[in-house]
Amino acid sequence: MRSPTTTAATKKAVATTVDWLIYAVGAGLGHARRGWLLQRELQAAGHSALLLVRPSSDRHLPAGKAPRILAESLADPALRPVLYQPPRTLVVDTFASGWRGELRGELPERFASRVWLARHSRSHSAADAARFHRVLSPYPASRCEWDGRMPAARHGGYLVDAAHLDLRPDRRHFALVDSERRCNARLLDLLQTAARRAGLAFRLHRCLHDRIRAAKLLVVGAGYHSFYECLSQEVDVRFLPVEKRHDDQHRRARRFRRALSSLDELLPWLTAPASAPAAEVRIDHPAVLAALGLTVATAPARLPQPG
Repeated sequence: MRSPTTTAATKKAVATTVDWLIYAVGAGLGHARRGWLLQRELQAAGHSALLLVRPSSDRHLPAGKAPRILAESLADPALRPVLYQPPRTLVVDTFASGWRGELRGELPERFASRVWLARHSRSHSAADAARFHRVLSPYPASRCEWDGRMPAARHGGYLVDAAHLDLRPDRRHFALVDSERRCNARLLDLLQTAARRAGLAFRLHRCLHDRIRAAKLLVVGAGYHSFYECLSQEVDVRFLPVEKRHDDQHRRARRFRRALSSLDELLPWLTAPASAPAAEVRIDHPAVLAALGLTVATAPARLPQPG
């Protein structure tokens, strides 16, 4: 069953009964996925939360009973009933100015508390944090992609969920995950040839959610979720980063020394003994709530105050 989406007749009622509005709109699915995870954690801790995502993102999120509003931005006319009496706290997982720039004006002032979920991006800077009462960085302090350039941020750990992955080591196979079909026939042939020279069978997967058994795993793309979810698994993985306008995948993969920068590096990696550090990434969702000033063990506490 899909999560219930909010109609015009019920939006005002929903707005008056929830504490948090999570604004998770962006070009990719990462914003919506993080928003869904945060909503799930808030509700598990006894807090009420409403998730705002684009219609194109909604169909890719897990089904459930948690309420969602489908819109392109916070300024969408369909949200006027919600903003008439808004939830107390707004969490923004998109540009600090809003997906359509609507947070540059007076709209944010309708919320008593404003939180920015600041994933590292070429488009963001520390100055963007000024319009928010609290900034949450979705990384542990020791491995934060901001490298100290977001001093106001509180670290909450990786906001990802690897429960849907089924990755296991297998000494016989080399697996490629190319969900966006970026590898042409020539590159696929080169990868298969390299696998044979390394004594491995080649398997092509179109989805990271497949049942994957491999000694070596190569993933096309190094987006926030696929990257950190893979590093939480006991699999020897490398990434072929994809050039994006805002998300610096090359920088992310290089920081962890997981980027496959050229085909010259492919065969030495395939023939080397498999290595998969089990503790490379640790997923700890309660830390996210702690960074928001909340705890899982208690009933809903007073929500974060401005300042």
